[in-house]
Amino acid sequence: MEATRKDSLRSLATWALVIIIIAGLKLSRELVVPIVFAAFLAILCLPVVTLLRRRGLPAWLAIVLTLVLMIGLVGLVGVVVVDSMSEFARDLPAYQARLDGMIADLRLWLEKRGVELSPPKEPEALDFKVIFGYARTVAGTAVNAFSAVALVLLMSIFMLFESVGLPNKLRRTMGDPDADLSQGHEILKQVYGYVGVKTVISAMTGLLFGIALTIIGVPNAVLWGFLAFILNYIPNIGSVLSAIPPILVGLAAGGMSMALGALAANVVINQVIGNVIEPKVTGDRLGLSALVVFLSLVFWSWLWGPVGMFLSVPLTMVVEILLENSGDLKRWADLLGPAGDPEPVS
Repeated sequence: MEATRKDSLRSLATWALVIIIIAGLKLSRELVVPIVFAAFLAILCLPVVTLLRRRGLPAWLAIVLTLVLMIGLVGLVGVVVVDSMSEFARDLPAYQARLDGMIADLRLWLEKRGVELSPPKEPEALDFKVIFGYARTVAGTAVNAFSAVALVLLMSIFMLFESVGLPNKLRRTMGDPDADLSQGHEILKQVYGYVGVKTVISAMTGLLFGIALTIIGVPNAVLWGFLAFILNYIPNIGSVLSAIPPILVGLAAGGMSMALGALAANVVINQVIGNVIEPKVTGDRLGLSALVVFLSLVFWSWLWGPVGMFLSVPLTMVVEILLENSGDLKRWADLLGPAGDPEPVS
């Protein structure tokens, strides 16, 4: 009886601590999100730094070269994307007018065939600027986050320099020069393994989608390719969201055939990469069930907004690995993992 009571109190205290931590992360969003985003950038750069160090370069030079490469690449992409965004903003009123005309023609065609449609209550009901707006918002947010937020970049630099000597520093702090840091290494290995592979897969998706849209003739193909690259970090719904703006632009610029071409390109590229290439490359790195991936998307987006959506899978992976190595809470890690074999039907 006493043991059961202690277990109940311990469980209650654990859940209370979890709620307090979640509330703290929610309230400290403005402080924590830049730090997490900086860690994300540092994790992306870490494999390059490690590769350069293995080639014999000193740590400081490897970090500097990696940062120069990152800033140059982000700057180049930012210039191209901003130019494409400006062109899209200039052409947006024309797209709006053409789509409004198509809607009016469709209504007239239906009315001639006896289908009575009540007029929209508000003129804004068919305002496609609302649909197009999120494309510019997402692309602009990404460009600003990678190129204009000096604080994030500065924190990433310090994190990279700190990562070189962090293991020895932790051992000195623990007072044990032979302390086992395998748990931390495992967390870092799995996270940057997933993040690195996901970045390559997302870049491949965006590049192929941009090339396909260019061949089809959809305007602002660079912008839509970049949008596909960014949104591919968002599990389950990212590929769907990335398809909407180019389909509508294709419909306004080239009619139904161009819109269907953009849709087909998005479906084929995401099906091949998402269902054939990505599973073979990632293997068992993810270790999360499909339901957990979706729920983590909902939870982290509620907690931290767009950044939480992009980082939902890596953050959930960290939680799973911590649970696996926490003794009493290890059983909860099994709930986050992939579904087991189905039970036989009786």
